[in-house]
Amino acid sequence: MLLLLTLTLLVSPTCWGRIDNSFSTAMCSEAAIKAIRVAVSYVGNIISVQVKLGKYWDVVHGHQGGTVMEFNLDDDEYFTEVHGSKKINIRYLLLCTNKNRCASFGKNDGQQFFSFPPEADQVLKAIAGVVGPIGLQKLEWRWGNLQTEPTTTPPATSQTKK
Repeated sequence: MLLLLTLTLLVSPTCWGRIDNSFSTAMCSEAAIKAIRVAVSYVGNIISVQVKLGKYWDVVHGHQGGTVMEFNLDDDEYFTEVHGSKKINIRYLLLCTNKNRCASFGKNDGQQFFSFPPEADQVLKAIAGVVGPIGLQKLEWRWGNLQTEPTTTPPATSQTKK
């Protein structure tokens, strides 16, 4: 009886449940993504992404290891379209810029997907997704307006009466 109970627990959905974690890269209203690092595992899954906003790198989202590749943009360059493919995990990414340069990561196989900004003159500002047990399983692309000047104003100073 104890053996039967143990076997039942081992094959139950709880033991085989999918492990996933949602993430979102930082998004700054004044900064667009200026570089990206993507890691690909030895079996070809995209296992992590990391973006650079302005001068600073965000944390790595996903798993450690794999072959890491980096694509840096010029000061006046921005990501304007994304293509890729997935099976269970993301297998391929192709990111293109307003200067007609593209960077590809992984191997293009599986179901194709793409993303473009919903409005003209928008650029890639952030990436969200789901990390599965052996790779990134889902990615979403967050587009926003390109702002060259900060949107926040300094606090007003108080004036004293004479």
